[in-house]
Amino acid sequence: MTGLLELHIRNFAIIDELRLNFHAGLNVLTGETGAGKSIIIDALGLLLGDRATTDMVRSGAERAEVDAIFTLKPGNGTGEQITDIHALLENEGLDNPDAPHTLLLGREVRLSGRNIARVNGRAVSLQILSDIASQLVDIHGQGEHLNLLHPRTHVALIDRYGGLTERRKKVAELVRQLNGVRRELERLRQDARTLAQRVDLLSFQAEEIANARLIPGEDEEMENERRRLGNAESLLQLAQTASGLLDEGDGEALGVIDLLGQAVGRLERLARIDNSMETAAELSQSLLEQLSDLSREIQDYADNLEFNPERLAEVEERLQLVGNLKRKYGDSLTDVIAYGDKAQAELDDLSDWEVKTAALEADEERLLREIGRLGAVLSAARSAAGVEMARQIEGELADLHMAHARFGLAVE
Repeated sequence: MTGLLELHIRNFAIIDELRLNFHAGLNVLTGETGAGKSIIIDALGLLLGDRATTDMVRSGAERAEVDAIFTLKPGNGTGEQITDIHALLENEGLDNPDAPHTLLLGREVRLSGRNIARVNGRAVSLQILSDIASQLVDIHGQGEHLNLLHPRTHVALIDRYGGLTERRKKVAELVRQLNGVRRELERLRQDARTLAQRVDLLSFQAEEIANARLIPGEDEEMENERRRLGNAESLLQLAQTASGLLDEGDGEALGVIDLLGQAVGRLERLARIDNSMETAAELSQSLLEQLSDLSREIQDYADNLEFNPERLAEVEERLQLVGNLKRKYGDSLTDVIAYGDKAQAELDDLSDWEVKTAALEADEERLLREIGRLGAVLSAARSAAGVEMARQIEGELADLHMAHARFGLAVE
């Protein structure tokens, strides 16, 4: 069921701030003359689109505000009404998927003369606010705001009377589809020059990134390679010196491995005499083997070092290219690659815009024909229902001794 849950009024007329909570069923506001009951109705009227004037703003305040919370839960025959409200919200982009059963309406009047209407927190035209609120609230007072007097409600009345709701929903769904097709067509029919410029830019960006054939992490690997190539001479000297100290010594003294080998021999002999030193002998043998492995590894490293100015130039050129791309498209190579993929996807989408435009134009034509066909059938059914409604109403009027009263329905 639809219903008003809460009304919040601030700085309106003589009201400083008032928050009213309503419950299902009949809610009554009572009070003597002058208590302010009509002011509450006037505040609610603002949400229905009533004219706003600066004298509505409470003295000393800059603005008056009226906010209301409604519930939109189907029940008691309100399903069609709620469907119509949701359709209007969706068509205007005002729906709230996170809270589909709650609707927030607001109106703000400023001393400057400006007034703002809001639906679900988004600014809207006064007409849209009025169209939505009028389906939720009826104010019965000396003929004001009676939905029966609003021509826009007459179609819904005749549809309910004639059982035409489902036909109406089919036409409404096709109209929503048509509006979606037209919005997409409008997007595609943007200024041809702007579109061409966008295609050129995306083509350049996607091609530049694709031609680079980037590999995530290659920039870090190349940085290490550049350091090795740029410092090859120093690295070779350090490696040879370390290897020499391990294997050959410094000319006067034996190398570390030879000295450790002598120590191993003595520890082994010692262990044969005193078995408590077996662990020490085994440890010394293990250290000797590790040093030998280390020496071979250092020698292999030195053997593989190369002085290659051409390769260094290639690495520096590649790093410069990668750096330029990162400055343009992202902080990392992964970001750059993702940017290129996104640019290519958008380019693919724009490249076939002519095909898409033609397809959408065909959809538009098809939907228009279908809407026209169903609309004609619905219109004829409404006219027939109107004749029957008029006959029944005149019968009721005759029972009220108004036999000469006539009722008619015109479908335009």
